[in-house]
Amino acid sequence: MKTACFGKSSSTIWGCRLLFSSVCGFSDRHYLRHPDFRSVGDGNDIAFILLDEAVDDITPVNIDWREMTDDEVESTKPVVNACGWGRMKAREDVYPKRLQCTQLNLLSGRLCNDLYNPYKELGLISHSDSELCASVSDYKKDTCYGDSGGPLFQIRMNSQTSKMEAYLVAIVSHGDRCAKREKPGVYVRLSHFEHFGRCILEDGLECDYVSNFLTKHQKNKLKGGFLRASP
Repeated sequence: MKTACFGKSSSTIWGCRLLFSSVCGFSDRHYLRHPDFRSVGDGNDIAFILLDEAVDDITPVNIDWREMTDDEVESTKPVVNACGWGRMKAREDVYPKRLQCTQLNLLSGRLCNDLYNPYKELGLISHSDSELCASVSDYKKDTCYGDSGGPLFQIRMNSQTSKMEAYLVAIVSHGDRCAKREKPGVYVRLSHFEHFGRCILEDGLECDYVSNFLTKHQKNKLKGGFLRASP
């Protein structure tokens, strides 16, 4: 079974758990997290894995940087898909033998904050603009422990190719256990990190996030791979 590599470059991967050990087992990997990341609950829960070698036999997912407003989400209830190798149940340390996928609906930031914020009457906000939530009406479908870093994506028509393709809209982050009533999964909103993502994916070693993070030795190794400095 082949799975998608979540990045435009085959040397840049989101959600490494979704790929086979032949990919995740590479000894030379460089983890590049967002510079403002402090903890999962504080947002900015996004990172890249940069590989020294190319990954073959994969189909890269499309990156959807488009911002969806709360009004749009509430009116259309977009269907999204989540996949991962995480726990089957929150209280049981049991993991699947096959990749698990499920369909969910995006929830607006307003609803997500209402559900998670016990102090909403005081006007406090529990989730930032960098996050979004997804679940189903009865809350019985969810991502779980071990799914973090995996994709939340839509399948829709590519207007240029007229083919149905996957579009990454968010990344699995955290939640309150798994499939808990009125506690939907919380995801990293990809559109919020367009500058961070485009810089790494399009500028490569010329991107400040990359050049300020890697050592000279690491940069030289990556120059020989697929992540190259722009001409």
